[in-house]
Amino acid sequence: MKDKFNQKERQDIAYRIKWICKGCPEEVTYHDIKNNLNSNNDLLSYLQNKSNKDFLFEKEMLHQDLISILGELTEITDDYYWRRIALYHGLIQFRQSKKGLNENDIKARIEDIEYKEERNGMTQIFLSSLKEACSEKGDSLARQNIKRISEDREEGYEEDSLYNQFTILIDQSTVLTKASDLRSGVDKGGKREVSGLQALKILFEFNNYDFQDYEFGGGKRKFKKTQPMSLEKKNILKVLNDLKPLGLMESIEYFS
Repeated sequence: MKDKFNQKERQDIAYRIKWICKGCPEEVTYHDIKNNLNSNNDLLSYLQNKSNKDFLFEKEMLHQDLISILGELTEITDDYYWRRIALYHGLIQFRQSKKGLNENDIKARIEDIEYKEERNGMTQIFLSSLKEACSEKGDSLARQNIKRISEDREEGYEEDSLYNQFTILIDQSTVLTKASDLRSGVDKGGKREVSGLQALKILFEFNNYDFQDYEFGGGKRKFKKTQPMSLEKKNILKVLNDLKPLGLMESIEYFS
């Protein structure tokens, strides 16, 4: 294995792929290519081959093999992230994106749905977390399902396990109290709300910086643009955005 590319080489290759040649997927940016060049084994191995690199700098059209590798950069292949996407969509996003949602109806429909045991458990995670979100005091069976999948798929993950992250989110959720209860000063409990931003931080390691457009730069130029969000995080947000308008059956089909 040859040495990895230095910064100047990465800049030249990324610039060539994105701005000079034709065929680079539109959603893959210059920074995505440059930042993933040494960390993505397929991309690195391909361009470490002299004939492949020569082709890149001699031809205007990208080789189909390279186009395919670049396209794969926008895909989430690790089930670790898919399990958390299913949890986020069920626990937070589905209910918050559906105005006038009848939660009792959703719970009844979940209980009526017959779904076969999926190898990766994504469907069960989505349905169990959604049932939890629609239950004022939580749902013990739904929590047991998430715990079972977590222990089966993520044995040894400990603090980073799906179930541990799930319980942290539940513990950090806030109670939405009705206005009438606030005026009376009586705490009658109510629906628990999980912060979407907090969930992104816990499940996917997002931070406040990821959502900033500018940062303090110092000197004459006090503010400058922040560094681009990592491709991995952009892929996660894209999938969550694709899931947002889906109904119950559509979401089940998506995760099946």
